[in-house]
Amino acid sequence: NPYTNGFHKKVNTRQDFRLKKVVKKLLPAPYETNCVDYIERWKSRGGRGPTNQKECNEECQKNVSLEVYGGCLSQYFYVP
Repeated sequence: NPYTNGFHKKVNTRQDFRLKKVVKKLLPAPYETNCVDYIERWKSRGGRGPTNQKECNEECQKNVSLEVYGGCLSQYFYVP
């Protein structure tokens, strides 16, 4: 989540970034890894929703907050 784990870049300075792509092919439930295909879920929701477990947990917490308190508790959630 760029709102919670992002970083700031200073103006007029050189920044070097190295990226490494890692692809994990894990089996879905009921296998031992019990994985969820977040990208397929994301696509089926029209490109909306969580794309990993952390975002899924954040969305769940946000939904509970909306249901219980009638709104988001901004001190607990970073909502764009």
